[in-house]
Order: sequence, then C-alpha cells, then structure tokens
Amino acid sequence: MIENLTIAMPYYESPEMLRTHLQYWAKYPKEIRDRISVVIVDDGSPNYPAIDVLKGQKLNVSVSLYRVMENIPWNHGGARNLSMWFGDEKEWVLTCDIDLVFPWESAEKLLKANLDRKCVYKPKRLAKNDEGDWVEAKRHPECFAMTREMFWKIGGFDEDFTGYWNGTFTPWRKQMKRVVSQIVEFEDIHFLDYCFVVDDATVSDWGRRGSEYDVHRNPPMLLKRRQATRNYRPKNYLRFKWETIL
Repeated sequence: MIENLTIAMPYYESPEMLRTHLQYWAKYPKEIRDRISVVIVDDGSPNYPAIDVLKGQKLNVSVSLYRVMENIPWNHGGARNLSMWFGDEKEWVLTCDIDLVFPWESAEKLLKANLDRKCVYKPKRLAKNDEGDWVEAKRHPECFAMTREMFWKIGGFDEDFTGYWNGTFTPWRKQMKRVVSQIVEFEDIHFLDYCFVVDDATVSDWGRRGSEYDVHRNPPMLLKRRQATRNYRPKNYLRFKWETIL
C-alpha cells in the first residue's frame, strides 16, 4: 500500500478535457480524495489557460497549478519536469496526459498496490470503439506510476529536444529501460482514453510545427538527440519562465 499519490499532467488549450477530469475527480470517494493530489502544468496556453477552467470550481481533490509563461512549441517534456520538481522524492506519481482520465476504481487499486520503488508501472488504456464501448487499446507509451526519485534517476526530460511532437520522450523512454529494474504492466488498473471523444483532447498541431525550436532545424542538436540513445545526460532543467498559479 502507498500512502499518497500525485497525478501529474501537462495542459495546453484543452478546457473541455480539463472539465472532464473535474467531473471524474468529483466522483472520487472521500477516503481516496484525501490521499490524492493533482499537479497541472499549463504549457503556455494563449487562449484557454487552465486557471480559467479551475477558478470558481469546487475542487474535490488538492490541485496545484503552474503555468509556463512562454508559449514554447511542444514543451511537454519541460512541463513534465516542472510537474516533478516539487514534493517528496519518495512519493509515488502517476504521469498522465490530458486526454487520459484516471477513474476512482483504478485510483483505489493503485493506492492499495504493493509497489517496488526500483520499478515503474504501466496502467492499461481503454478507448471507446465505434459502438461506444470501452475496450482495451495499446498501453500509453509515456504514462507511468513511479516515484519522483526514480524519475530524476532516469534523468528527467532533456529540454534540448523540445520543439516537436515526441521530441523529448523517445530518448527518455530508452534511458528508463536502462535504469529501472522492471517495467510492470498492470492488468487491473487503467486509464480511460478520451482522445476523439472530447474535441480538444485530440492532439493538434496548433500552428506549432516547424518552429524555431524544432530540433530538425538544428542539425547539431538533431545529432545529439540520436546519440542520446547511448549517452543520456540532460542538464539545465526548467530553462523557461514559469509561475505558481494555485
């Protein structure tokens, strides 16, 4: 059994999806709410900041909100780093994308689970089929339960590779496989995938493709990213301006 759990997720221009999370958190029984906290990092949303969704809402779980003050394209690796920056390094954290809801039944099972700090754990993913039923889908490649200590032992995300979709995650995942004792796949703990169910949950370009941050426009950095599969040493975390909102 673990004492407390933090759900950490980045946010960008997804107000309806954030409202969906609020609806699910409202269903958490009190004994679960008391042991759950949520960390949201708004990755510079210019039109629909997360605070506009949260203000005036009754928050049934403890919510911390940070905002990246620069609208840096595809900075979700940096946002992940910020979400892991504060708190007890021994605490368990569930990394979660904005389109993945964690239902209370799964939260209850995770809190009761006997977890090994040397391992990371991968929930199932359920998605709706054409008939509207929740069915098993491929597990999400970027969402895990782990301690903060393990996250930083892996190295955090290398913000040199910010600038295009999935730029930071592939090197991080390969490093994770080298560092952790085992990647354990849960069979009875799952996310609900709302991509293509809620309109703004679907990944969109948002006009961010091919920006000056894109590593493909920087040949030396692109070479470094390829070499990171063998030599992964991130540095200079949180190289952007950010602020605490809640």
